[in-house]
Amino acid sequence: MWLTLFVAALAAWPAAAASSQTVEVDLIFPRNGTTYDTTEAVFPFVFAIQNVKASPSLLLTLDYNVFPAGDYSGNHTVLTGSRDWQSIDAVNGSDPYFISDFSKAFNATAADWELRWTLSWSNCTASDDVQRVAISGGSKLQTIRFSTAKSGGQKIDLAAATAEGACDESASAVALTIEEMLDNPFPDRYHGKSQCPRLAKATPKADPCKVKIDQALASNITATLANKACHAGPNPPDKCPGDPKGSLATHGGGIGAGTWLLLLTGCVVVGLGW
Repeated sequence: MWLTLFVAALAAWPAAAASSQTVEVDLIFPRNGTTYDTTEAVFPFVFAIQNVKASPSLLLTLDYNVFPAGDYSGNHTVLTGSRDWQSIDAVNGSDPYFISDFSKAFNATAADWELRWTLSWSNCTASDDVQRVAISGGSKLQTIRFSTAKSGGQKIDLAAATAEGACDESASAVALTIEEMLDNPFPDRYHGKSQCPRLAKATPKADPCKVKIDQALASNITATLANKACHAGPNPPDKCPGDPKGSLATHGGGIGAGTWLLLLTGCVVVGLGW
């Protein structure tokens, strides 16, 4: 639950930015209602942040869990991860900024799965009549279901998943529009930030199909995840590649350790486990 803190406002409200800014987080892979071939040892999970440079003021946190469809006991979760705004390189990362992770639990497995992810954020509201700023926030839960098959399923292909005509406009996504930045007289209550965002009341239409992953970036992501899998716990893949050449941190996400692979610009901050 969000605790709302009221802080005194400055004498005058800050002017709104020249134009509003929309920040969007999309689930790129896997896709809802799709069955995938699991002959590959490493199964990827990829998120993207559009307009990442405008995201720091929102103090975003992304949490996700993958488990057998309908099993809400928490006893059979095969992947869990969390990433917050402090791990996202909004300055040097590419746009879109990718976050990825992986699981080795799907290899040669036929089953139905559920992926739940929650985007949480912080923001401010302004009240002219009482002249104060309220610091609050919100969150939104997204859920998809997908299946894995030992054979006959769709091949795991990140580039193909974002190709023209392959994306579904109803793909899992959360969009937030920042209408203006408000002066915050007590930065210590907002992670040291002197301004906080006021969000639009209307929910903007998400555009997940705008995100594209070309073959080169897809190869970098999968190679990085495979390399991470080779060093993440027992039962490494049969074939363990060396580190990909070049800095992934230049394609929008740095490959982070843990369950978040922040695709910083090539950096698979693609949710490789935070």
